Amino acid sequence: CSMLRGESGILADWSSRMSRCVAVALCVAFLAVAFLAAPATKNVEAAVIADPVTMYVGYTQTPDTLNLFAMTLSISYTVNFLIYDTLNSVDEDLNAGAQLATSWEYNEDGTVWTYHLAEDAYWHDGEKVTAGDVEFSYELVMNNPEECALWGGYVEDFSDVSCPDGPDGYTVQVTTSVPKATMLAIMVPILPEHIWSAIPVGDLTSIDPFDTEYFPDGPIGSGPLVLESYDAVRGVITFSKWDSYYIDTVKVDEVIFQVFKTDDAMMTALYSGDIDVASGVPARVWDETLATDSIDGQKVKSMSIFELGINCAPEWMRTKDDFPSASTNLETTNLSVRQAIAHAVDKSQIVDEILKGLAEEGSTLIPTATAYWHYNVTAGEEYDFNLDEAASILDAAGYVDIDDDGIRENSTSEAELSFSLYYRQEKVDDQLAAGKIEQCIRDSDKHSLLT
Repeated sequence: CSMLRGESGILADWSSRMSRCVAVALCVAFLAVAFLAAPATKNVEAAVIADPVTMYVGYTQTPDTLNLFAMTLSISYTVNFLIYDTLNSVDEDLNAGAQLATSWEYNEDGTVWTYHLAEDAYWHDGEKVTAGDVEFSYELVMNNPEECALWGGYVEDFSDVSCPDGPDGYTVQVTTSVPKATMLAIMVPILPEHIWSAIPVGDLTSIDPFDTEYFPDGPIGSGPLVLESYDAVRGVITFSKWDSYYIDTVKVDEVIFQVFKTDDAMMTALYSGDIDVASGVPARVWDETLATDSIDGQKVKSMSIFELGINCAPEWMRTKDDFPSASTNLETTNLSVRQAIAHAVDKSQIVDEILKGLAEEGSTLIPTATAYWHYNVTAGEEYDFNLDEAASILDAAGYVDIDDDGIRENSTSEAELSFSLYYRQEKVDDQLAAGKIEQCIRDSDKHSLLT
């Protein structure tokens, strides 16, 4: 999510995916395999397919941009991580696994990591992927922290990236100033140096991936799919299978993402057979959809989260020319306000009543789907639903209802705890959750926080 997060971050972890059963080998696990799964042995025997197989996937989110250095929405990440690889992905159990890096080792104190790359990985233009491309990609982010801020956290504390066997080899070594827990989860996309080295740094956040000056053949990655076209007006994103992909994971010839304006429109397309897979099926129709002939689905642990993001940007950032419409209410920068909101949200009610039990209460930014990274918070660290505790925190922080209008104010600045709550209109579950959150906070005049 692109929103700045406060302590009240997570509401629930999603756990639902659905597919339409068809005669060809369409599998709902396809996207998960292409994006998340560990490498399988490459099948050297050519499959005989009489007719090309196309998978149609429904979404309700439109990419904000396909620019790797400026994107914020989840579908933009989904698209790009099907085009570009990272060093590591996750295995079938969602633990750290291989992708471009097939093996790795590290020194005793965990500050020197050596990765060994697949030697049969190719860019979509036919050039080989080498250690020099990885070195280039990481150093691009390291040396340009402002332009590459989206990926900066992954290379923080990197002191050196090198190619022990030379840039045309297949060994990369990363040295860090301190041990890092994310060395098997460096999500920086690996870019082809022979293309991206020609792009001015100042253009990184604005470059169009279909700019023919730099990308005459469209965006070039090394991932399982090649991005053929994006029709923003029709909401159609078309991929083809990358036949030279070094992992035998893609079981179709073409993948088409169709963006719908509403959940209802997407589900109608699923029922009619116009799409094969619906992404993010609304919880309210899960059971009735499963009861429909020829439609099958499965509930699995997901790596995604459903969160309430809080604007924690400081005043100097909000007043920059880049953010002319930024909120002027700075009370959310106060930790006490964020803690009170966390205690005022009834996550269990949202899980049970809106998500119909197809989720679990979240407590950290890392879902429980991956035991490798998930942190189980202690009872003392949990922000349980407790309006009395929320009120007590605000009382102690000096937030009182000065003018008896039912809304607390900052006793020093008299700024009201009155906020705007934004949600995605195309997602009914989001609308319902936003209503529940507002209701939780408004439940009693004694505890009112916002208007």
